[in-house]
Amino acid sequence: MNKLTIFTFSPVQSFISQSRKLLDLFNSSFLLSYLTERLIEYIRNEGLGDVVYPVYAPDLKSTELAGYPNRIVIKSTQDLCERLREVFEKTWEDAYNHVILSLGLSAKERLQFEKHVDGYFESFCECQDFIDKKQWLETMELCQVEDAEDYGYTYDLVERFLGAKKSFRAYRGRVDEETYNEKFPDGCTLCGERPALAIDWESLRRKKKLLLSSGEKLCGVCLTKRFAMEYFGEVGRLDKKGFSSTKDFAWAPFKNRLIEDKRNDRNRDVISRLEYLVGLVLGKESMPIEYISADWLDPKDVRAIMEEAEQEDRKHYEELLDFLEGVFYDKKITGYKKPDNSYFGLLMMDGDNMGKWLGLKRELRKEKLSEDFHRRFSEGLSEYAKSVYQKAQEKKPCVELVYAGGDDVLAVGYPISLLSFAESIRGDFSKTLRLEKATTSAGLVVGHESENLRFLLEELREAEKLAKREGRDRICISVVMRNSQPVRVVLKWNDLQLFKKITEYFKGSLVSQNMPYALREELWLFKEDADSYKPIVVSLLKRLFSRKSKLKKEEAIALIEDLEKAGFLKDLNFLEHLFYIARFFSKLEEEDEAVCV
Repeated sequence: MNKLTIFTFSPVQSFISQSRKLLDLFNSSFLLSYLTERLIEYIRNEGLGDVVYPVYAPDLKSTELAGYPNRIVIKSTQDLCERLREVFEKTWEDAYNHVILSLGLSAKERLQFEKHVDGYFESFCECQDFIDKKQWLETMELCQVEDAEDYGYTYDLVERFLGAKKSFRAYRGRVDEETYNEKFPDGCTLCGERPALAIDWESLRRKKKLLLSSGEKLCGVCLTKRFAMEYFGEVGRLDKKGFSSTKDFAWAPFKNRLIEDKRNDRNRDVISRLEYLVGLVLGKESMPIEYISADWLDPKDVRAIMEEAEQEDRKHYEELLDFLEGVFYDKKITGYKKPDNSYFGLLMMDGDNMGKWLGLKRELRKEKLSEDFHRRFSEGLSEYAKSVYQKAQEKKPCVELVYAGGDDVLAVGYPISLLSFAESIRGDFSKTLRLEKATTSAGLVVGHESENLRFLLEELREAEKLAKREGRDRICISVVMRNSQPVRVVLKWNDLQLFKKITEYFKGSLVSQNMPYALREELWLFKEDADSYKPIVVSLLKRLFSRKSKLKKEEAIALIEDLEKAGFLKDLNFLEHLFYIARFFSKLEEEDEAVCV
């Protein structure tokens, strides 16, 4: 008899969000995807059943894309739960054992490491024989329900049982009494949930330089995350040695210019000298500009790294510093100016109303919930992920994809490029699913390159939630200035053109730089009930634009009409934030840098 099995595991959100570097963010996302990938391959190789969701994509193995969600739906003739749990636990064990061996931990240190990682992930699985409408009604003790195929009723029931299982989780206490030099270690500097390993961290830092920063002391779970890329390389899944830094994305237009200059044979000797000096510091013959992190282009960062380096290596750092400060950033010699921008962006996007699309009710779907629909939906999501990956590849180095699987997308990049990327992939969702009403919502957070990444990831989730609360099919842009509270605005996707227009007005000095503050001063009295005072608000806006802009009268009136159509005259907080964020985006690019969109 046919059975339907759903397998999932957790934690996911906390595992991803507890990231201190973008490398942690990528590794954690890739590791979660790899765990699912191994399960799908096991099912296929053993001929145990048919994976309905997600669609297996063998061509992913030749890419850097983390493209599988933490959830599998399988149609089979047997209960697969125990076997899937065994494979899942074995894959996680292989990953952390590789890290243990690569770090050369002693037997005592290994025991402490295993206390942290053993049982960290919890898997949930539910298997159910196919049922029909009558059996579903009897089980749910109901008298009526939407018409669906047997697959639909079975899927709905398995979802309910699985949800019940996930709501009750056993508490597993962990006793960790290990000490180093008779002292108990502090908490892990990455997650803070477990103590750091009681080991010689300075020795490990010298052994794995550039992967561990000064002062970092991690637990077993976070060390596995930090060094997971070595494991992926060992198993032949990923040929990648690192991930771009936050500064790489903040300085993306400048790096783009250097790459273009090298291709076009401009400043050839200067760029070759830079490649040689960075190579010396990294113990290589030369380091191509395409792979040089922006951290090595900033004298301040080079000096900070030099302070942690061994004494015998410092002469190479000093040579690089002398070159950067004396030659490279001399505009008369090279034409290069050290970028002022220190802000990068994070993008999170996912599908709207996914529960309704895959639920028993046909409100959105307009057809019975069936195996055929579920397969078509899964195939569409797979095509969507491939489209997202391809567009991200075209925007490198200004955008880099962290994850694209199911209906979710997580990317990092230069803010303007990331906004353009979000707009370009938004339409692909309904197109690849072949469902006109399928929409996506997104959060885009712009933060300082030295800001706490965990805080920015939390703000990213809040921004995406706000976009959904405001009506879905929207994007929330949040700017987190250094040492300031987030400033957010929610836009319908079609209103991005209005946002870009205002940004261009600021760039062209057609609107005063203090317009956001002028809006606050003039309109604060009407914020509680702006709709009732719309004629007054419109009149004040006309006066503001006549005083604080160089726009022609008809241009100002057209802009106010556009703002009204977009709903900004009903929420004056969002109106103020719209101009504030548009002004911020207008300042991101320097005049002598390459445009990066």
